[in-house]
Amino acid sequence: MSSLSGLRVVFATTVLPDERANGGEICSQEFIDVLHDNGAEVRVVGYERVGRGPLPPDPSVYSAGPWFIEMADAGWRRFIWLAQAFLTHAPFTQTKFKSTAYVRALRNALGDGADVLIIDHAHMGWVAELPDLPARKLFIAHNLEHSLYNDIAQNGSTAKRAIYGREAQLLMAKEATLGAECSATVTLSNADRDGLARLGVPADKITVIDLPGQAFDLTQPVQPKAYDIGLIGSWQWDVNRQGILWFLSNVLPHLPNNLTVAIAGSGSETLPTNDPRVKKLGRVPDAGQFMRACRALAVPTVMGSGIQLKTIEGISVGVPMVVTPLALRGIDDAPSHVRAAQTGVEFAAALTEAMTSTPTEIDPKWASRRHERFRETLLSVFEQIGGAA
Repeated sequence: MSSLSGLRVVFATTVLPDERANGGEICSQEFIDVLHDNGAEVRVVGYERVGRGPLPPDPSVYSAGPWFIEMADAGWRRFIWLAQAFLTHAPFTQTKFKSTAYVRALRNALGDGADVLIIDHAHMGWVAELPDLPARKLFIAHNLEHSLYNDIAQNGSTAKRAIYGREAQLLMAKEATLGAECSATVTLSNADRDGLARLGVPADKITVIDLPGQAFDLTQPVQPKAYDIGLIGSWQWDVNRQGILWFLSNVLPHLPNNLTVAIAGSGSETLPTNDPRVKKLGRVPDAGQFMRACRALAVPTVMGSGIQLKTIEGISVGVPMVVTPLALRGIDDAPSHVRAAQTGVEFAAALTEAMTSTPTEIDPKWASRRHERFRETLLSVFEQIGGAA
């Protein structure tokens, strides 16, 4: 079996992901954990969320200091970043993460040398333009970013169409360059792989990887169901918010009046509904326990790329689920307790049925098999770029 023993890896990401506050951080931490567990020395570079408590002592973490990660929290800083982006003809989503503090943290992490630099997210693509970097670079494409921002532009106001349309065009060029110049690129779905290939990234440099979800403790007894339907996500992010707004407008009106719909995750408190059936919970301390407390789960994804991590995690806890077809992207082996529905009426009907169903074919090893495929594929990528022994 391949090993990464002694390999020095610098992992350049947006926000330090150890808190696993959203799907992107969970994804990043999965990569870090597998690399570490297979012998690599991983040095993680990233910002801290503003308001985060003291970092746990860890010499492998190189903090670039506190930063406003979500746009909803950034206030007036958004306008400074936007002005800088226009003045430098750069993508806004890269400009907002570019700072001298980050460069300093990255240089400290590179310190006595590194074998591989991982650029985590297209948002960090600007890092690849710095001098004196390791020759071997791996790009982790969480999403096909230019396509994602193009979708937001098409569904937004006039101002959003202008800003996000510009972002999509600039990111298209950046993703093409990043994919071409890095030693290898990892995507989370076949659709994103094909999208990068259409930009000219060589197909033999792109690998699709089966991302696992975070491991939940399923040994604890299941508590009585507290909610009929549950949804969880980071609802401040425009792409996710479009999905929950679609659910509230197109699914909720067709659900029975005598049920509870619990919406967990950051941004749920600001959702525009006063329906008495809806409980806005904000962030919950244990996502696995929350999902297990629901009779059925809903994943109403209506735009985006990459993979829907909440679908994977919902499958792993064995709760009946109803998802849109887009929420199944990158998942070819969904078990029988996952149902896909396209329209709001179909979605509501499937949820109503799922609330009273008892899954009979839940595979407790589904998540572990996916995690092993993830590990094997990641090791094969490092063999490809000359980083595995």
